[in-house]
Amino acid sequence: VSAVKVDVSSHVDSPVNALKQQFSEVEAQIKSAGQVTPGVYSTVKKLQKMVESIIEPAILESHAADQLLVLTVFREIISCDAQYKKFLAGDKSKAQAALKSVKTEWTHCGGSVEELKQKYSECLDNRDVLVRHNNTVCCQEFAVCSSPTGYGDCEVVKLESGFAGCNYKDMTGEECFAHAKSLVAPLEGYFASQDKKYEALRFECAKFTAATKAKVAECAYLQEAVNAKVTQANEQAEEFNEAAEHTEANCRTACSDYKECRAKTISAYQKVVGPCETTSSYGGGDCVKNRENDRKSEWEATQTIACLLKHYCTGGKFEDEQVENCKASIDSYHLAVTYPQVPEEMPCEIPDCGRCPGCDECVDRPYYQYETPCYGSALEEVPVCMEEPECPEWCGGEQPTAAPTTAAPTTTTTTRAAVHLEVGQYTDSRSGTFEKDKALNEGGITHAPKTQTFSKAFTQKPVVLAGVVTMDGGHPVVPSVEELTATSATMRLHEPDCYDDWHTTETLAWTAMEAGIHETDAGVKFEMGSALVSGGGWMPVKFSAPIEGDVVVVPTIQSKTDEWTNLRIQKVTSTGFEVLLEAAKKNEHVKGSETVGFMAIPAGDGTIAGRKYHARLTPTEMTEAWRTYSFPATSNPRVFAGMTHNGGDTANLRMKGLTGSSLQFRVHEPSK
Repeated sequence: VSAVKVDVSSHVDSPVNALKQQFSEVEAQIKSAGQVTPGVYSTVKKLQKMVESIIEPAILESHAADQLLVLTVFREIISCDAQYKKFLAGDKSKAQAALKSVKTEWTHCGGSVEELKQKYSECLDNRDVLVRHNNTVCCQEFAVCSSPTGYGDCEVVKLESGFAGCNYKDMTGEECFAHAKSLVAPLEGYFASQDKKYEALRFECAKFTAATKAKVAECAYLQEAVNAKVTQANEQAEEFNEAAEHTEANCRTACSDYKECRAKTISAYQKVVGPCETTSSYGGGDCVKNRENDRKSEWEATQTIACLLKHYCTGGKFEDEQVENCKASIDSYHLAVTYPQVPEEMPCEIPDCGRCPGCDECVDRPYYQYETPCYGSALEEVPVCMEEPECPEWCGGEQPTAAPTTAAPTTTTTTRAAVHLEVGQYTDSRSGTFEKDKALNEGGITHAPKTQTFSKAFTQKPVVLAGVVTMDGGHPVVPSVEELTATSATMRLHEPDCYDDWHTTETLAWTAMEAGIHETDAGVKFEMGSALVSGGGWMPVKFSAPIEGDVVVVPTIQSKTDEWTNLRIQKVTSTGFEVLLEAAKKNEHVKGSETVGFMAIPAGDGTIAGRKYHARLTPTEMTEAWRTYSFPATSNPRVFAGMTHNGGDTANLRMKGLTGSSLQFRVHEPSK
């Protein structure tokens, strides 16, 4: 606290006392002499000059100094308030705004965590249902063919006796042969029926095993996504809590400093303005109020003497009546000191910023492993399954019998289950794509969602792949599946946000198939699958089972996206690949998670459900220039592709000039 200390005693006290003393002497001389003498008159003039040139200026200067002292000390109080107001409007306000922003992000992130946890819980429920059903079906298969060595033995029929008697005296050779054949005939129908039922069970077991593996993998990836989001939420909670503690500590310090500042400055102000005890004959030391009263008294005494001296010089006398008249004419209001009122102390509140609790990670709940089905290893007895398998209609009846006879071992032929595959195309008549069959021309596709109904409903929601978009429009687009059910798929072309999201008509192929491990007509295994993929970087996707050879991967987003999202792939192996949710601009990341469907098939040619396919891996030569690729002659071809990520810019594939044996590709990058 700064202050101005003024020493006024030496300026005022001595001259006033001298004036009083000399005036008393003059007054005594005049009263004793009874007349004005030149010496007395000269003394009176000197006293008048002392009042005007010395005493009055000294009193006024002392008053001005005390007024400055009061205002200076008062400003220190105001300075405390101003400094605290600056903190409230500056540091505290900014800190609270930052806390609000972090808490908003944490709240959003926490909501995402709960949403993902709900999806994860539903996934686990579906997984457990599949596991129970898978084990039940596989145990039924094992019950039909429970050989400890696995497949094969159940397909060989061994009779207890390998001969049949015949009385050649009563029967001819043809009759004996016909008799033996009649004994075997009842077995043929039984074996064929049992084999058919066994093959059906074996197919169901394999199908549900693949579906279970896919669901388990989906849950594992979903668990990773949840825990990644949990980590993010916890980091934001920690950031908020640390900032909240820091803000509260700063507010406590600022409040304490403010109160201490007010206490010191108000104490100094009260010491200056008084009232204070008199410490000297002049009164008060630094106490202005005492000095103010003394000054007024000195001013009134000095002005009374000056008035009497003036009256005397004009021929008057020192009379009591004149003294009262002089006193009545004196005014000391101009010597009043202004004392500003101390403002009330501002409320000093310490905010309770609260704390953000952390989130718990998802923990997988235990379940019976599906990796070791009932028939998977040599067992001495039938294993105990999760549920007792229901006895099929055929296991409780009597089996046909036959008399001992001779018969050749009977084997069964495995039949491959039909694959439900649908292929179509939104065809723009301007694109010049190969389209002889006008019945397959479903019309082109634009930015507006368009629904395609499947010719036959799937047993469950299938995986839908979108083909390569043509280049009829110049703006960059990605195809996306907006809505997907077991009976239809809704698709559209999506432009980046920096474009107008209006796009002209293009040609786009599509295909749909149920998720799982399938086989081509030649027995080559491939997979149609899906996985929940988080944005922000490369994410691994694992196949349900290893795929042999050079694997071709075609991905497509299966969910409606909140922002423009392109798919890039890398590190394709026999067990999986990595996928990136690519944003429209370089070095930016897609937020949130998306369901990505994919087809993974060995490179080569073949047929699936009677439809030709040609799976190829191109050399690393694709650029922004158009490049022609050829393939074996095919009627009404549909083109699907995935693209790697060797360059740093956002890009996807576009095509033109599709014929029955060739097409042109190019890499297309957003220009904005």
